[in-house]
Amino acid sequence: MSASDIVISGIAGRYPLCENTEEFWQRLITGKDLSSVNDDRWPIGRVKNIEKFDAEFFKMTQVECDSFDPQYRLMYEVTYEAIYDSGIIPESLKGSNTALLIGSCYDDALKALAQDVIMDEKERSWCREGSAVISRAFGFTGAVTEMDTACAASFSCLNEGFRMMQAGYCENLIVGGVAIQLSPGSSMSFKLMRMNSQDGRSKCLDEAVDGYCRSEAVIALFVQRRANAKRIHASIICINTNTDGFKSEGITFPRYDTQKALLQQAIKQSKIDPQSIEYIEAHVTGTAAGD
Repeated sequence: MSASDIVISGIAGRYPLCENTEEFWQRLITGKDLSSVNDDRWPIGRVKNIEKFDAEFFKMTQVECDSFDPQYRLMYEVTYEAIYDSGIIPESLKGSNTALLIGSCYDDALKALAQDVIMDEKERSWCREGSAVISRAFGFTGAVTEMDTACAASFSCLNEGFRMMQAGYCENLIVGGVAIQLSPGSSMSFKLMRMNSQDGRSKCLDEAVDGYCRSEAVIALFVQRRANAKRIHASIICINTNTDGFKSEGITFPRYDTQKALLQQAIKQSKIDPQSIEYIEAHVTGTAAGD
């Protein structure tokens, strides 16, 4: 099986001020702001309606919903939508070897529930085991994995899932990334580290750069083999990751030579002529050091 035989066939998500990928795209191409600078709590790119969930549709009890991390309630919904976007009825995947990999590095809900002396351990487990709950609900039989590699968490999931499919460990793959901020604690820490923008707006690749605006998002991709896909958003040709290793400046500083080596390695493995590349999407921190 060649690498290009693995494709992204379904996409769904919730984004700052956007209920779906179509709204998100329209805001991007029209240059509309995505951050809620007038938010009554703190400046952030905020997902709307995180308190809402169609419990009846997903056959969950009130107790289960109350103890289910809002991040994973939304991930449950967008997973369903991503499969549906591929042209497949989600219920038809029951019993299939579909793996679920979700990237997340925030556990605000678990911290809040840990302070609830009335809630028992069984209820708290719903908050801790969000990915497993989702996989069980769909009836998937593939591996379930959660990853925390900070801002690379969801990409790390795609990297691992891609290799799982290449090796034949699963037939389908759900890759998700989730970040919902229920507490300002992390934002306050980032601001003290001068990573957050002072006015709540990102000024990436600009001389006035002073940090970025933290944002929320819940996104899922449905990945299949080309032969089984009814729809193809993109083919996955090659994925590569590395780490910077030791840096005297500190862990938050990027390292040019290792990032350059990673790109060179990916281009070599993909056997693509670099002169043919027409579009590059970059991860930009919005800080003087990162940009």
